Amino acid sequence: MKLSVILFFQFLLIVSGGAVVAQSLSYGQARDLMIRNNKKLQSLDKQLESDEYVRKQAGALRLPDLKLTGMAVRLDEDLGLDLNEKRDQLSQLLQLPSADVLGNWNFVMQQKSFWTVSMNLNYPLFTGGKINAAVNAADYKSQIKQSEVTKEQNGLLTALTTRYFQLQLANEAVVVRGQAVDAAKHHWEDARKLEKNGMAATVERMQAEAAFADAQRELMAARKDADLARTALLGVLGVDSIPDELTTPLFTSPQLQVLADYEGLAVQYYPDINKLFLMQELSEQGLKAKKAAYVPDVALMGNYELLSGNVAEIVPKWFAGVGVSFTLFDGMSRKNEIREYSATKQSISLMKEQAQQDIRVLVRKQYQALEKNAEQLVALEKDVAFAEELLRIREKAFVEGFGKSVDVVDANLYLSAIRLKRVQALYEYDITLAALLETCGQSDQFETYIPR
Repeated sequence: MKLSVILFFQFLLIVSGGAVVAQSLSYGQARDLMIRNNKKLQSLDKQLESDEYVRKQAGALRLPDLKLTGMAVRLDEDLGLDLNEKRDQLSQLLQLPSADVLGNWNFVMQQKSFWTVSMNLNYPLFTGGKINAAVNAADYKSQIKQSEVTKEQNGLLTALTTRYFQLQLANEAVVVRGQAVDAAKHHWEDARKLEKNGMAATVERMQAEAAFADAQRELMAARKDADLARTALLGVLGVDSIPDELTTPLFTSPQLQVLADYEGLAVQYYPDINKLFLMQELSEQGLKAKKAAYVPDVALMGNYELLSGNVAEIVPKWFAGVGVSFTLFDGMSRKNEIREYSATKQSISLMKEQAQQDIRVLVRKQYQALEKNAEQLVALEKDVAFAEELLRIREKAFVEGFGKSVDVVDANLYLSAIRLKRVQALYEYDITLAALLETCGQSDQFETYIPR
C-alpha cells in the first residue's frame, strides 16, 4: 500500500513537472527540440554513419582476402591420353599375335564430371603505398563529409536562432502595439470627457478615436505576424506545437572577443575552408597513389582443396606462392594522371588562400555590424526615454486644455516607432551574432553568449 502511494505521488510530480516545462521554451530547449525532431538533422547523422562504414571498407584493403569457392563441371568427354597407337606399334615390333595382350592403353586422367570446394587466399604484401594512400584518402573523404555536415548543422542552428528571435521580436512588437492601443484608448477617453465638458472640439475627439482605431489595426497585424513567426519556428523545430512563452529575450552580449580572435577561428574552423584543407590532403594521397603505380605489386596467393569429387589424382590438393604484377607501358596514362593530381593540388591551394582572405573580410563586416547595432541600441535607449517624456508632457497639456489631440497622437506614434526600432535593433544584433559564429564554425557556442 505504501509503495502504491509513493508511486502515485511520483507520477503526480512527473506530470506536474512536465506541465511546468511545457509552459515556456528557452533557446536551449528549442535547440534540444530541433536536435531530436528535425528530419534534416537526422538525415545528416545517417550520412555520417554511412560514410563511416565506407571508411572502414577502405581499412579492409590491408587485410587478406579469403574466399570459399566451389564449382561443378561437366565436360563433353573424359580427359585422357590415348596411347593405343603406340601400343600397336610396339606389338608389331615385338611380333605379338595381337596388340590386345598388352591391354588398353587409353588412360582416363579426368572424368568428364567433377566438383571441388576450395579455400582461396590473396594477401597483398607490397603495393608501393597504394593501399596506404587509398586508406588515407577514404579517411580524408570521411572528414570532408563531416565538414559538409557541420556546415549544414551550423546553418540549421543559425536558422533556429533566426526563427526563435524572430518570434521573440514579433511578440515584443505585439507588446509595443498593445501599449500603443492602451495609450490611444486612454487619450480617446480623455478627449471624450473634454468634449463633453466643452473643453475640446469634436474634431479633437474624432482624431483621438481615429488614432485608437489605427492602433487596434496595428495590434491585429502584429498578432498575425507573430502567428506566422511561430509557424516558421515550428517548421525548423520539426514539432507541431510549442509553449506560448519564450523565456530567452532579445539581448546584447558582454562576451564578445576581439576581432582578431574571430578571424582566427574563421580561418581555422569555417567548414568550407576546412574542406579545402582536406581536399588538398586528399589530392596529395591521390598523387602518392599514382606515383606508386610505377612500383610493382607483390601478393601472397594460395589455394586449398577442402572437398572434391572425381578430381584427377594428379591435381594438387593445395598450392601457395608469391605473385608480382608490374605495368610496363600504359600509353603515358600514369604520367598524365600524376600531372592531373599535381595541378589539382595547386588549384586547391590557391582557392584556399583566396577563401581565407574572403572569410576575414566577411568576419570584419559581421563584427562591425555587431558594433554598429550595439551603438544604435545605446542611442535608442535615450530616444525611448525622450519619447516617453514627450508623450507624458503632451498628454498633460491636452488634459489641461493647452495641447491638441494630434500632438498626443504624434507623440504616441513616435514612442511606438522608437520602441519597435529598439527591439528590431536587438533582433538584428542577435542574428548578426549567430551569422558571425556560423562563419567562425562556432554555431554551437551561441548559447554561451546569452546573458545569464
